[in-house]
Amino acid sequence: MRAAFLAANPRCHECGAHATHVDHTIPVSSRPDLLMDVDNWRPHCATCSARQGARIANSRRNSGNSKRPSARPDPYSPDVL
Repeated sequence: MRAAFLAANPRCHECGAHATHVDHTIPVSSRPDLLMDVDNWRPHCATCSARQGARIANSRRNSGNSKRPSARPDPYSPDVL
């Protein structure tokens, strides 16, 4: 399915370079039901895909909505005491 999508959409959505990655318009973290919906896919080159991934990670980090919880709670946190 991915290969057929890239064959039909060979250029990066952002820069027009050769697309090798598929990105989701609406993030799967927000709408897991759209994971395999090709209408929610965008072709990306490796550079733009990495840039988009970094942008999402930075926005989660800055908003405090990181999906990865810390391995162990801070023992000095008021919530733990």
